Amino acid sequence: DEALDLAAKVLDKANRHRDQLQSAWDDLGGLVRLVRAWARGEYRSVTWKTIGVVAAALLYFLNPFDAVPDFLPVIGLLDDASMIALVVASLRGEVQRFLDWEGAAIDV
Repeated sequence: DEALDLAAKVLDKANRHRDQLQSAWDDLGGLVRLVRAWARGEYRSVTWKTIGVVAAALLYFLNPFDAVPDFLPVIGLLDDASMIALVVASLRGEVQRFLDWEGAAIDV
């Protein structure tokens, strides 16, 4: 599935740059888990618009030639982290509902 492949690629890149992504790490992880749960059919209480916006943000994160190229020291991933933060802020309610659902599923 393309969504699961996207999630795997994002996690691979994120793990390689974990130190540089500290501020966005939790948000990025939440978005990846949301896409995975949606792709697996485990969580569908999210709009198509939200999945589209999240997928676009994850694709932006993967693009090495975005607004600020990732190979530039220090600032290369700053725009990626900012994009993740912007998406999470704009979708706060839906992302929080997913995180609540995820937390309840883990507690069971």
